[in-house]
Amino acid sequence: MEEENFSFIKSHDLLRLQNVLGITFDKDSQHVLEIINEVYIDARYPGEFGLLPNGKPSKEELESFISVTEYVLSLVLKRISN
Repeated sequence: MEEENFSFIKSHDLLRLQNVLGITFDKDSQHVLEIINEVYIDARYPGEFGLLPNGKPSKEELESFISVTEYVLSLVLKRISN
């Protein structure tokens, strides 16, 4: 991508990266993306209670995170390949 003059942003903020790519998600996916964004920040800077503000995520939450993450990845790959 660099050879095509595509500049890279060094950021772990998923919401910022979403805006840079100009990708819009449905309401539910957007909500999960916001939660995943918090999980990464808390994982990088752990708090007292675990990865989420309310403690460790449940199995159902993790399954939702994985599903939305796969969806986000497919949209990002589609966007950057164009």
